[in-house]
Amino acid sequence: AMSPGSIASDGGQSQFSYNQMEDGSNPGSGDSGDSGENVGGNNMYQYNSNSSTGHGSNNIRLSRVGSTDTNQTALTTITDWTQMEQIYRASSVCTEAIESNGLANPLSFCIVCGVVFVGEMARGILLPTLWGFVQDLGGDTVTMGWSVAAFSFGRVVTSPLFGWLSVHSGYQLTLAVALALLSLGAFLYGMNGVVGSPYFLIMAQSVMGIGSGTLGVTRAYVAEVSPKKLRTRYLAYLAMTRDAGFTITPFFGSALSYYFTKDDGEDANVVNGKFFKLDQYTSPAFLLFLFCVAELFMVVFFLEHRRREV
Repeated sequence: AMSPGSIASDGGQSQFSYNQMEDGSNPGSGDSGDSGENVGGNNMYQYNSNSSTGHGSNNIRLSRVGSTDTNQTALTTITDWTQMEQIYRASSVCTEAIESNGLANPLSFCIVCGVVFVGEMARGILLPTLWGFVQDLGGDTVTMGWSVAAFSFGRVVTSPLFGWLSVHSGYQLTLAVALALLSLGAFLYGMNGVVGSPYFLIMAQSVMGIGSGTLGVTRAYVAEVSPKKLRTRYLAYLAMTRDAGFTITPFFGSALSYYFTKDDGEDANVVNGKFFKLDQYTSPAFLLFLFCVAELFMVVFFLEHRRREV
């Protein structure tokens, strides 16, 4: 996974350097006698370790070779050099140096693609029945316009906020918060079958829009974890997932509408509970809610914790 360019010890100072050429090759990475010089277009990442006398621990600092930054802070303290690779992988700025031929964590990439999918599903699955729902609630074309605009407005407002949160608290927390809001919005949309208010519908659309404003965050994540020479490919995969969420899921909404509607347009197979109603308008929202909860579970328990160092 990682081949050191040089390891040296000098008066209690241990230094580890990793070199990577701009074309992705690792010059002399298997030769312990490499000088570790920064020549040509090399990207060199360096760990400096100050041994603590009598304690057997190493204070690890990450720096870019040749950097003039004098305010570098310690990343962590380790007691064994075998943990070096783990420290490298935990640092976002070193991902490209380590994983020059593939993704550092394919599972996390798939989970992030799932976040994008459900974000677009919030639009796609409700699209076939939204106008009918507005009419059923007593709304008109103006209400329809407000409902559509509310979703987009929520996205516009929260996109920069989620970007800020991802830098300060990490991708995992950011996406978890977004999915929780998206789940809440989908649930409120479905509950409007009982509430029966066009204003409640607009509010639910706003909450879903707020929860789906993570497109910039997911793109940043993919750009960070993918190697430079393959970055465009993985961003294209992300874009494909986004388009699929908006293209495929309207068929789900249409199928549910067909199931809950008779040939003459009257309701069929409607479930009227004490606190909810499952029909052609609310069933797509409850299905979206289940997708969001499942994706939230994946983010919380399986997405790697990664925070951009600033």
